[in-house]
Amino acid sequence: MFNGGEIMKLYEVTNGFMGDSYLRVLVVAPNKRRAKELASLKFKEEARNKNYEKELEMYKKWGWDTSGIKEYRYPERFWKDLEVVCLCDDLTNEWSSEVIE
Repeated sequence: MFNGGEIMKLYEVTNGFMGDSYLRVLVVAPNKRRAKELASLKFKEEARNKNYEKELEMYKKWGWDTSGIKEYRYPERFWKDLEVVCLCDDLTNEWSSEVIE
């Protein structure tokens, strides 16, 4: 047990987007709500345009229209429309998943 005596659980959080496989974040959290919050932060971080500030600065420097510069590469649903599945409901004991194909 962690987190002040709360039993921690293992969650898989997906957002419906695909890369080489479906995009997912594995989260250890006390409940589904917290797992979704933590995963949302990771998905939002992944969606962010890493060059946003540099591009914005350059466009402003040259007096160009900045309306086409996007802070995020993906729509908001990338980090908000999430499905949370509990993989293990008690991490105080040994655990192994089934074989995944």
